[in-house]
Amino acid sequence: MSFSTGANVTIPVHRPVLSQTGVSITSGGVRKGTEVRFHVKAMSCPTYSIVPHDRIEFAGDFEFVEIIT
Repeated sequence: MSFSTGANVTIPVHRPVLSQTGVSITSGGVRKGTEVRFHVKAMSCPTYSIVPHDRIEFAGDFEFVEIIT
């Protein structure tokens, strides 16, 4: 992974970009950092157990799907 201090960076996305009111990919208004929120729904949750030192151990993977409103 590389980091940039420049004003323009390229961020790859793995789905089509959805248009939003007041946001332009080329002229600004794109949210970043702590302004970004992803609404997700857990489709599958693994079983868990409590292990020594009050830690939680999961027996599998979580499965999430993004909720687009």
